[in-house]
This record gives sequence, C-alpha cells and structure tokens, in this order.
Amino acid sequence: MFLPPLLLLPLALALALYRLYRVPRMLRSGQLKLRPGPLRVGVTVAAYVGLLACTIGAVVMAAQALVDGDRSVPRLLSMAGALAGYPLACVIAEWAFYHGFERAKRGPR
Repeated sequence: MFLPPLLLLPLALALALYRLYRVPRMLRSGQLKLRPGPLRVGVTVAAYVGLLACTIGAVVMAAQALVDGDRSVPRLLSMAGALAGYPLACVIAEWAFYHGFERAKRGPR
C-alpha cells in the first residue's frame, strides 16, 4: 500500500524543489503572474507555503529515518504513511499553481 508512493518520493522531491526554486524567480522576472481574484491568489500562496512546509517535513523525516537508530515497526510505518502522502501534496500544489498562475504575454518579435 505504501510502496508505490514511496517509490515516487525521490522524483516528487526533486520536482518540488525545482518548482519551489523557479516560481519566485519567474514571478520576479515577469514570466509568470498571478491570476486576479482574492481566492485564487490566496489558494496559490497557500499551495506554495504548503509545498514548502511539506518538503521541509519530508526531508527532515527522511533524514531522521536514516540517522536515528530507532527502527521500530510502528515508528517506521507512521513515517511511511506521512511520506507516502507527499506525492499527493505535490500534485495538489501543481493543480493550484496551474489555476493560479498565468504566463505573461510576449510582445511581437
């Protein structure tokens, strides 16, 4: 049950780190802009902050699992459950980004 999402964890983590790095840069350079509407802006900002928090939590949990000597089954299963939900958080954040951002219109060449 936990194995397929856990196999996607490294890919989801890499894509989330790339997205967390690129979104502010693209906003600052004018390549992306927020779509108007207070609800869209709020959901998009909440998705970015949530993805950042989930990414930090996943990295800390994975580091604790690797470094910590406590390998009890209930503890590992609780970590696996939390880490298995990380790819879902990435998909939800991408959905919010898709509906919350729009590419800036380019001028004529």
